[in-house]
Amino acid sequence: MAKARKFLGIVIAVILLAVASLAAASVDLSGEYWFGSLSADVSTDVPWGERGTVVVTGDNWSQEWDDQNGHHTFSSTFTTTLQPDGSINIDLSSGTYNVAWNGDVMIHADAAPNANNRLGVDIIARKATDPQNSDVVGSYAFFGHHLNSFDGSDSDGWGNAVFKANGTTVIKQVNDQGHKESFTFNWTLDGISSMLNIQGQTSPNGLLLGKGGIDLAFQVLPSEGIDNDLGYNVFIKKTSHTITSADIAGTYQVRFLESGPGGVPYTCGRGTFTARADGTYSIDAYYSDSEHDVKNGSYKVGPGNKIMLVGGIDGIISPDKNLIFVTEYHRPAAPSADDWIGGIFLIKEPNSTPILQFGNLSGTKNTKLAVNDACNVLVTFSLTGGGYGEVIGANFGQINLYNTGDKSQLTITSKTETSIGDINSNGPLKGITAKTAELSGSITIGHSSTPKAAVTIAFDRANGLDINSQMPIQSLTATEWLGGSINTPSVGSITIKGDKKRGLSGDLYDVNVILSQLPDVKIMALGKLTVNGWIDSSQILSQGNIGAVTADAMRNSVCFAGVADAYLVDVNAADGVLDLPPVLDDTFNQTATIKSIAIKGIKGEDPNFFINSNIAAKNVSSIYIAYPQYNNTGVPFGITMWDNPAKSLTIKDDEGKHTWKGSNIGSAIDMLLGNGGDMQIRRD
Repeated sequence: MAKARKFLGIVIAVILLAVASLAAASVDLSGEYWFGSLSADVSTDVPWGERGTVVVTGDNWSQEWDDQNGHHTFSSTFTTTLQPDGSINIDLSSGTYNVAWNGDVMIHADAAPNANNRLGVDIIARKATDPQNSDVVGSYAFFGHHLNSFDGSDSDGWGNAVFKANGTTVIKQVNDQGHKESFTFNWTLDGISSMLNIQGQTSPNGLLLGKGGIDLAFQVLPSEGIDNDLGYNVFIKKTSHTITSADIAGTYQVRFLESGPGGVPYTCGRGTFTARADGTYSIDAYYSDSEHDVKNGSYKVGPGNKIMLVGGIDGIISPDKNLIFVTEYHRPAAPSADDWIGGIFLIKEPNSTPILQFGNLSGTKNTKLAVNDACNVLVTFSLTGGGYGEVIGANFGQINLYNTGDKSQLTITSKTETSIGDINSNGPLKGITAKTAELSGSITIGHSSTPKAAVTIAFDRANGLDINSQMPIQSLTATEWLGGSINTPSVGSITIKGDKKRGLSGDLYDVNVILSQLPDVKIMALGKLTVNGWIDSSQILSQGNIGAVTADAMRNSVCFAGVADAYLVDVNAADGVLDLPPVLDDTFNQTATIKSIAIKGIKGEDPNFFINSNIAAKNVSSIYIAYPQYNNTGVPFGITMWDNPAKSLTIKDDEGKHTWKGSNIGSAIDMLLGNGGDMQIRRD
């Protein structure tokens, strides 16, 4: 039966975030550390404590420690491997040692009983550098977790410790049985060893000073602990500085040892904890007893660096905001089988991805998010009309939208250009407006159950942008688009407008437009395409009708409506351009039309504006092509259609403007054959 753990909160739906696959990477662990451990034999319930130091120099790991069996040393070269979940594998001569690591603290928790049949947690904290009395003085949150060496029972306590400038300390705590306790002792600082000597004693009961306001004490011999207790004590310095949920948003590694009522059973936990800026969290934890918990909850921060997971679990945030320590120590007078005690370490990953939120959050509507990008440009994110969004990564690498509807509008604004990665919506949208953004990832939009719903998309530039929309796109507007694709049922209009002031010609380059809407008198698969520059190395492949296609120039590109898949081939020249289809009974699998296509030319530029490109549809009403490049090294290109143009065909070249209407199209075919070039018009 799964054990109830108060720390993990209430089960609700979990937001799953994509985790990038990480390759092996070297991690610099160099430095001097304090080391301590608490574990217990899973068969005999005998507890075990260890205390010592770790020194890492380059790729050498040196460790020494004391335990009930005496003094020990260990040395090994090692390599490190960064794991996909953000933890680190340290590969020593003795085996692989997995730790959560934030740059100053390493925490290891056993995933299963070790070679000594023990389950436990190891705490390795970087030593404080040149500590002074003033560094020690202050208020601390205190927690201790202990196992009794005589009967295997467990105990813990949580409270406050005040270190005074006169060398005295007062600790007030509440233990797991609800009893209030108070301790007073004296201290002196040994700055060379980074340790506090307690009541005149030296290292065995000293307080080990760690970096970042995290201090530790370990009892590893029965004579050191109260009532033969073995265990650890953690002191985290308090701060009056305001810490917000946005400050701690990110991903944390979870590590802990829990003990049950009377000390048994024992279980360790590993996993990840995600804190969000809106005051919610999710946790995914695996236990050494094979339990797996995936939970969500909410938290509150403050005053200072206190944190409370809603439900009554207290915690403290380290002053450097790289560690959160929460407690699981409450136990009723008559403990049940589901009451566990222990301390839980949440270690923030050194490169933890910040998660910032906007939209409808915790009862507030249309909350805006303003944050600086990597170039210190202030960027504002808003989501109106329903749903909320998350910005993941300091470089805006991913924007996830949740619970959106047909009226949800994402707007991204900045005074100067910024860069945006992926935009993912699990539902429909009314629009995406990012007129000062360069998009370089993907846009994914979900399905709408409203038949006439369509999304509007506007951005500045795109570089490798792929758009996949299950709902139709009403309009798409951009300055230029270099590389990418659109895959959607239909698009009302695409406008690539350019910007002469910035020298952007408005090209559609290396973009594939795939439209699945079948021919319909009321619905165009593509209503209008306007490119104030080149359609270059691009494909427009439509099952249904196309309205007006207008561009300054067209090169190495195709615009097909209703062409059967069998004729979407590149045989001639194998140049990456789909061949001009023949006119056969099965060339067109849809009776699709292109209303008009106009290649206008660019004044003052090289007079070849229709180059190695193909247009095909069963019916094409109006065609205008300025200055085609007739010679195509023997590779046919041009226009394929079943019927004559309903309106006209016009070709403009060095000899002037030539226009043919209706059945006179035969004269155009003759002209093209007569000039000896490779441009063709194919018709039934």
